Amino acid sequence: MSTWIISLISILIIPIIILPLSLIMIKFKSINYIFGYRTTRSMKNENTWVYANTLSGKLLAFGSLAFIVLDVIFMLIMLGKSENLLSALLLPVGFAPILLYLIVSIVIVELKLKSKFDKNGNLIK
Repeated sequence: MSTWIISLISILIIPIIILPLSLIMIKFKSINYIFGYRTTRSMKNENTWVYANTLSGKLLAFGSLAFIVLDVIFMLIMLGKSENLLSALLLPVGFAPILLYLIVSIVIVELKLKSKFDKNGNLIK
């Protein structure tokens, strides 16, 4: 049972940390070099910055909530199963999907920025 509890905590720690950080990202209205969605394209000007941080923050908040729910469901399914099975499934089922989601979120935000703003950060009409 202690392995199950440790696994539950470890699988939930990433989405639980990402959730409040993503909500903070949505509120950032000025470019900074410490926190936020910082890419060359997003830091062109205030408009690209606000758009990228708002979109990224929403994607990450949604993903975090979804992963919290999915991880709890996964761990409830694993309750009473062998520690070996839990250990074997924790990385591919618990951690890999959120890492993949983070990468996909970056791709989505960059594609949206590219379609909404030109290379200088001006809004495309």
